[in-house]
Amino acid sequence: MAARDEITNRDAVARRAYELFLSRGGEHGHDQEDWYRAEQEVSGAANSDVGSPAEPEPAMAAPRRAVSAKTPRPRVAGKK
Repeated sequence: MAARDEITNRDAVARRAYELFLSRGGEHGHDQEDWYRAEQEVSGAANSDVGSPAEPEPAMAAPRRAVSAKTPRPRVAGKK
């Protein structure tokens, strides 16, 4: 049943990461950060004593990358 537990854990992490995404107003660009934080929170909750709140560890910061949505202007080759 280890595979089933792994799937259940992955689903819990995915749900928590989505909650973090929504709590930021749906702002894109933090998916890795949200996933790492969710993993920490879910694994902390699974490993904590019953009745004591799990303290999440600081999220691992994903490297920043410059992304541009601009596309180059189309160039038309041919005779004038």
